[in-house]
Amino acid sequence: MTNSPGEWTIASLRDGAVRALESLGTGIIVHPENGQLRAMLESGELTAQRYSSQLLRIVYRLLFLFAAEDRKLLRAPDTDHTSIDRYEFVSVRRLRDLATRDHVNESDDLWITLNQVFKGLASGCPDLGLPGKGPFLLMTESRPTLIGPSEVGETTPVALSNGALLKAVRALAFIEKPGTLVPRDFRSVCPEDFGSVYEGLLEFVPHIEPGTRTLSYRSACENERKTSGSYYTPVSLIEYVLDSALDPVVDCRLAEASSDAEANGHPVRESQEAALLSITVCDPSVGCGHFLLAAARRLARRLASIRADGEPTEDQRRHSLRDVIGQCLFGVDINPMASELCKASLWFEASDPECPLSVLDDHVKVGNALLGATPALMKDGIPDETFKSLAGDDNALRARFKKRNRLERRASRSRFAGETDDAASEISAPEHARVAANAWCAAFVWPMNDAGDPSTEPRGEVERDAITESVFRALEDDHGSIDPWLTSEIKRLTREYQFFHWHLEFPKIFSDQAQGFDVVLGNPPFLNQLESATVAQRGPAAMLQVITGGAVRGYTDLSATFLLRSIQLCRPGGRVALVQPQSLLAAKDAGSVRSAVLEDASLASLWISNEHVFDDANVFTCAPTLHRGGRRSRRVERSSTRAFTRLPPLEVDSDLLRSEETWAHVAAAALGIPEFEFESNGTIGDVATATADFRDQYYGLDGFLVEGADVSEDDADTLYPPLATTGLIDLAACNWGRRPTRVLKRTWSAPRIDLERMQREGTLAQWIASRRVPKVILATQTKILEVYVDESGRYVPSLPLITVVPIRDDLWRVAAALASPVCAALAMQRYSGAALSAQAIKLSATQALRLPIPANTSRWTKATEFLRAAQGSDAGRRSMALREFGKASIAAFAVPDGQAAPLMDWWARRLNESKIY
Repeated sequence: MTNSPGEWTIASLRDGAVRALESLGTGIIVHPENGQLRAMLESGELTAQRYSSQLLRIVYRLLFLFAAEDRKLLRAPDTDHTSIDRYEFVSVRRLRDLATRDHVNESDDLWITLNQVFKGLASGCPDLGLPGKGPFLLMTESRPTLIGPSEVGETTPVALSNGALLKAVRALAFIEKPGTLVPRDFRSVCPEDFGSVYEGLLEFVPHIEPGTRTLSYRSACENERKTSGSYYTPVSLIEYVLDSALDPVVDCRLAEASSDAEANGHPVRESQEAALLSITVCDPSVGCGHFLLAAARRLARRLASIRADGEPTEDQRRHSLRDVIGQCLFGVDINPMASELCKASLWFEASDPECPLSVLDDHVKVGNALLGATPALMKDGIPDETFKSLAGDDNALRARFKKRNRLERRASRSRFAGETDDAASEISAPEHARVAANAWCAAFVWPMNDAGDPSTEPRGEVERDAITESVFRALEDDHGSIDPWLTSEIKRLTREYQFFHWHLEFPKIFSDQAQGFDVVLGNPPFLNQLESATVAQRGPAAMLQVITGGAVRGYTDLSATFLLRSIQLCRPGGRVALVQPQSLLAAKDAGSVRSAVLEDASLASLWISNEHVFDDANVFTCAPTLHRGGRRSRRVERSSTRAFTRLPPLEVDSDLLRSEETWAHVAAAALGIPEFEFESNGTIGDVATATADFRDQYYGLDGFLVEGADVSEDDADTLYPPLATTGLIDLAACNWGRRPTRVLKRTWSAPRIDLERMQREGTLAQWIASRRVPKVILATQTKILEVYVDESGRYVPSLPLITVVPIRDDLWRVAAALASPVCAALAMQRYSGAALSAQAIKLSATQALRLPIPANTSRWTKATEFLRAAQGSDAGRRSMALREFGKASIAAFAVPDGQAAPLMDWWARRLNESKIY
């Protein structure tokens, strides 16, 4: 792709940023005056990742200045010409001009001057005509090794040659083509683009080569983008979320304002204007601010139209945008860099040269949005769940603290038994509230070992070396009364875990009047807790369990935790819409979150897609919108695909949905699963039992398998029963001995179990005997429900096959009910999203027993005959018999004529597709 001065791509700017980082990083390392920094890098005191983070701040401050200069946003319009001329001599526009020249002197004067501009940008410099914008990207995770001077007047801490600086400027400001440099036009940059570049940079890992002292960046599998779950949200998905979450709230608020104004004789326009500006929108994982920017534009358009009473002027649009950004938008992110970029993006969108970045400090904040205390939690004190064992703990010491805490809690409950809510509010007085809230959180991650107090003096009462109930209550009453080292440790843990207390950070939002945000939206990180790279630590996990009332458990994806916390942050009548992995709808580990979410909210709309919307992430997604409070039964709007194709709405009772095992049936139409009516006379559980085995049975076979070719035919099945796997089971067929299969990391042509050896040396002889009975074998991770009738009990089914044994009906009738297209579609409706593939069916034994049996007995019998014929036929006749079985089975469930054909077509198509292993 070619780039003209007015066009450029995010990818090209990202690549330029990588080259700039390498130039700056290497230039600083090799400079002879930076010996202290080299020593810090060599000793590990300053890691390559932290060094890179500080370099990235320099790159983004340059980008900020490029865009601000080109868009004339650095100074007020009435700035005197003398100041403007002075600034031009030190501007980054001059640096861009110098970067095009072949020869520069190798002094440090440009770097020193640039840092003075940075200082003026932060605190203001009248001589240069720069109003202070606030400490933009001046704060660092560690001490300011590179970035200076800061707002407190430090001198430049490192040296950098002109050549290295200008090489970085050239990489950022120009697109290099053969024989020429094409300048990037930063007037055309959208505020979101800087954030998108940053998210792309998270894929790269810094590496410092000790010998050559060069910094380079490499794309790596285990990068910050994967471990933080940061992926760019497509604009179309952001717009959908705003359609479903923001617009209904705006429409409702404006309608209420109009009605109240007319009833009380007030001006409607002014009432609507005030109502719109009272709407609060929050993104609890704000990243670089893509959702808030889109929300700002949408709210500003509505506000400008109200003010203009028609088509607004450009000045009205700008003024409305500034008002919305300054009053309506809120965000939190654990990444300081991301939150700063969010504020910068909103500032650029406001386009107000006289507006400092610091005005957004009260709206966009840094912290862990999930880990924080509330007045109610602190009123209950330090729970026993606090004392779960952490790595490096002395378990005996932890048990002693837990026992002590239990006794102290009893005494504390007696203390507060007669107090009212007013007394509880008094305990959380402003002067103690933040310290107390941090202490409550710190208790969960408090290290408990024999080190105790870091001071050299031995401690007499080691029980005081942790935050138990008595310590917490003493700290609430007077934080100056506890040991200073305890206060210091609380501060350290607060910095490390970034505790964030919503009621303290946004007190106006969580007042008795507001009771939370009107709209909570965003795309939180997807962090699967089954993966070692993203698994939560035990201390924070225990805290989340308490914060969410036990709804968040060990393997709950972090995105589901954000959804539940967002409901807690939303006021009654507000809406929540977060992008989620599809697993939210059906995964067992998200079940308690689904139930908890519907306790206070009802499902209002659902988008789901089996296309990969995030190009860089192999995950299927959905976006539920929930309404806090209001009607429990409502029409749920549904849509699917990247095109957000509208589907028929569905009436959903949230109380009934809360009792359901999954939400998958609400998404059935979006997944292409037929929706139909049927008649049933009970469930599989009424006529059969089902058993699914565990990993112990699988790994217990290790060392006891033999190849079928090595066993004589006379005693093969008796002494060496064949082992069946999911890959060998098709509908009405077992391919053992005809199709190879993998068991215990080895490929087998015909695996058998050495039963005599198992009886002598193994642990599974009794289990094998219990499986060698007449049964229906049910395969999982399949596109339809695939069953095989093992009339003689020949095969031993391996994990994850399910063994179904009739208790009051014959094998074939049970098999015919399970294999029906009706049960396959119902299984997809109820449990889609739980399998390895979005198109596969995964059932537990319990879920299989909940599937229905047909109501029409005679047609059920006819379907059974076709299934029996299919299992005993060659491939051609088997296919024909299965199609007849499908039709007869659908008829046995009395599916209406208009719904039967689509169901049969869906099932037949999946029958012909290959199995998902």
